[in-house]
Amino acid sequence: VKVNDSRASILDRLLIVSFPQHILFCDQDDQITGQNNLSQIILSQFQITKKFPSYKISFAKEIFSSSYHLETFLSACELESQCHTHNEKHNWTEIVEIYSKNQDRFQNIVNLCKETDKPYQSVYLKRFTEEWVIARVMRHCLTALQKVRDYERAAELLRLLLQYTPMCSRRGSWWENLALILDYHLKKRGEAEQVLRDSLADPSVKLENRIGLEIRLGKFDKEFKPTFTFEHKTVTIEVEALEGSGTAANSKKIWKGEENGAMVLSGVEDAALNHYINNLGYSEGFHCEGSIVSTLFGIICWDVIFSDLDNVFYNQYQYCPLDFWTEDFYNNRADQFAAHFAIVRDLSKKNLGEMIAHTWESYYGIGCDSLNWDLFTDLEQCQRCASCITPPKLVDLLELYVVDVRGRRSGIPDLSIWNKETGDFVMVEVKGPGDSLSNKQKAWLSRLDDIGIRAEVCLVKSISSKKIR
Repeated sequence: VKVNDSRASILDRLLIVSFPQHILFCDQDDQITGQNNLSQIILSQFQITKKFPSYKISFAKEIFSSSYHLETFLSACELESQCHTHNEKHNWTEIVEIYSKNQDRFQNIVNLCKETDKPYQSVYLKRFTEEWVIARVMRHCLTALQKVRDYERAAELLRLLLQYTPMCSRRGSWWENLALILDYHLKKRGEAEQVLRDSLADPSVKLENRIGLEIRLGKFDKEFKPTFTFEHKTVTIEVEALEGSGTAANSKKIWKGEENGAMVLSGVEDAALNHYINNLGYSEGFHCEGSIVSTLFGIICWDVIFSDLDNVFYNQYQYCPLDFWTEDFYNNRADQFAAHFAIVRDLSKKNLGEMIAHTWESYYGIGCDSLNWDLFTDLEQCQRCASCITPPKLVDLLELYVVDVRGRRSGIPDLSIWNKETGDFVMVEVKGPGDSLSNKQKAWLSRLDDIGIRAEVCLVKSISSKKIR
């Protein structure tokens, strides 16, 4: 069945106004795929079978203040849809053409953002504005300009983006990109060095970006002393690799391991996990990266996540408050988190287990964007894990996470492993031959070291193995 375009357009508008949270769901991948697909995207979210949590709906102001506000937002979404379509087909010249036609529009929007905050003081509400979507369009254009090697205009666009204040979480990567273009492609080393110095004075630059910027500046100024000097613990293990694996383009090595007395083949992370459990005295754990932190956060902080707060719960079909994936989430609840974490920090391991059991038994299976109920095999395993971390260190870990839920969900070590009998807990970043740490991973290893949670890098080296026939 095909709906008339004009009626489909009305349906789009009704769904967007009624269910704005699903626009933010799309925004987690930094794009809305276009006005013509918005209704399909929104409706598809209701096919999820999880129950919705309970909370108080309280929205004192409309997300779209006027029809003009809605129409300019949709116009920007349509422009982004065009960029997305061209991007999928690698039609870079078409995206560059969009940039050329809209340069004045981009400049006017940036000027408007510099002159006024408009009526929206909150970052999460800015996501429903033309200027927020246009900033994503400009990032599409930036990619296209670099693909066609128009580095002069790419640098020009990066300088424009750096004037756009609302999307401050991106500033570190924009500074890094600009410095790289000026230095490597345009051979303007003096300008590149100044950009690096300016970037390190920008308070919005995150630690993972600062690490890269400091490394790059050190290549210009040999006397520059970086502020980040963390050295991580490294464990090297040798594991048999399946002969011939990892030799083809884009293929990975296949590693041999043992499970319940039988040989198994696995990826590098599971090979390391098996080694820690079989040889280093740990009893259980899994390869889950950031999922363990986000899940423990959802279980420990459920009541704060879904607490009564104006303008974050718009209807009864939300798996998280509207501000969840922005810095507003923590800022709007800083006092609540401080009070809650103070209570958790002073809990005994037994009482921490009881708190986890209360949430588990009250809400198990109910949807929450932060929480994967299937991560732990059962309640007892979740309690054992949290007990080994200990209440004070668990609070420290969750405090690191909550201040930037979106930005810090990546870079967390691959493995979380523990032993209930000894109380040992370790987080392990696994690297196979030729792999190296990203700056996000370095930042997380440093943070974990600062709060006293054991974290290390496991280097997996291959030893000879006969090809399995």
